[in-house]
Amino acid sequence: MSDDDGFGFDDGDGGDEFEFEYYDEEDGGEGFEEEETLESMIHNNYLEAKSKYRDDGAKADALVQLETVMDLDENMDVTERTRWSFKAPQMAALIHLELALGSEGEAKASHFKKCLSLYRKAMRALSKLGSYAPKEKNILPALEKLEAHPDYNELLELTTTTLQARKLAIYHTVRLKLLLRDARHMLDAGEVQKCSANLRECRRISSAEEKPYIFQEVIALEVRVASADNNEREIRNLYHEFDRMSVLPAPEVNAIVREAGGKIHMRERRWGLAYKDFFEAFKSYSDRADARAVRCLKYLVVAKLLMSGPAIDPFAESSAKAHEEKPDIVVMRDILKADRGADIQMFDKIVHDSGHVLASDTFLAGFVATIRASIRTKALLRTVKPYRNVSLEYLAKHLNMEEREVRTMLVLLISDGILEGSIEDDTGVLQLHWDDTDQCAHKKAVRQYSQRLHNVVSNVSV
Repeated sequence: MSDDDGFGFDDGDGGDEFEFEYYDEEDGGEGFEEEETLESMIHNNYLEAKSKYRDDGAKADALVQLETVMDLDENMDVTERTRWSFKAPQMAALIHLELALGSEGEAKASHFKKCLSLYRKAMRALSKLGSYAPKEKNILPALEKLEAHPDYNELLELTTTTLQARKLAIYHTVRLKLLLRDARHMLDAGEVQKCSANLRECRRISSAEEKPYIFQEVIALEVRVASADNNEREIRNLYHEFDRMSVLPAPEVNAIVREAGGKIHMRERRWGLAYKDFFEAFKSYSDRADARAVRCLKYLVVAKLLMSGPAIDPFAESSAKAHEEKPDIVVMRDILKADRGADIQMFDKIVHDSGHVLASDTFLAGFVATIRASIRTKALLRTVKPYRNVSLEYLAKHLNMEEREVRTMLVLLISDGILEGSIEDDTGVLQLHWDDTDQCAHKKAVRQYSQRLHNVVSNVSV
């Protein structure tokens, strides 16, 4: 029968059979046959326990059998202790964990307590074994199952216990995964400094070349820490570090970093790059059926509103269509319609009636003025297009703006070369200089206006 306990972990080498470095007593010598018989008894009892462990109705019997294994092993000379002194309590710990998860009240607490006690016993035994070295894949799945334990502090203690086991000191993958797991728990619990310390240790003992996939997870967590601290410079550096890596990242890792990168691009008014990153983040979140996909889809729409270039429908993708009837996305679709129609009244009504969709998201709220200025600029350019002379008073009334706002926008549009004309100060009339060449230039300027929009937004009071 195989010695595989069902705790296998594929560490990337393609193998899934356990290999042990274990050496028997030297042949010969009085008493060797007796020790060999004891070893066989231990082995057979362990295999029987494993068989019962796989039977849901016989877990209690498996625990009895494992107790026999541990008792027999303890009868051996301490210098001859076997791998079962580690494997038996580890399996017993997992059985008690499963029993705890299926119990309530005192029974649940009792099983959890026994689970932790047995796991610590397994780690202590591992530290004392001179010739047995389990692979990483013998350790990680057990710890992943133990994550079901509800006590976060005891989880950290289990990690510490594992890392202190002398035999695991060389297992970088085990150490990295444990550090990362606890870093995630720490960050979720708001313990940012402790999380940062774990991530620094991850960088100290590894590199992108040695463990690229794990290193990408480190970067994603560092991005979350930097985001919590509003450290844009650090986010930018991490984003570029991540972008230089050639390995394909896990969807959640990719989504976290790309979403953060998209926000950086938005603040730098690099709308096209922001759209690209938000699209990648949205797709990655969608692949995991992650609720954060809706948030990224909203950011994607805003980036689309502000970017230049060919018309793109953010909802052309089937994954985006799946969300288009959700209340927040309906609002964003309406804003997109207002933008396409250069309808500033429609946009203002949306903000008035459904402004909470934008205001409830700090990042989105910061771009409401930019979107309004964008739509107003489109509306203004569309309104003046048929005229050679038009009063600022008419434009202000038509666009629901103050006359001084219209004047400021026109001055900037003229100075940027988007419009060719002048404002008569004494009459408050805009004089436009149109001819066929100018009309063509005007159309081109309208297509390119968003590239200069930051000049308008930064100087217009909205």
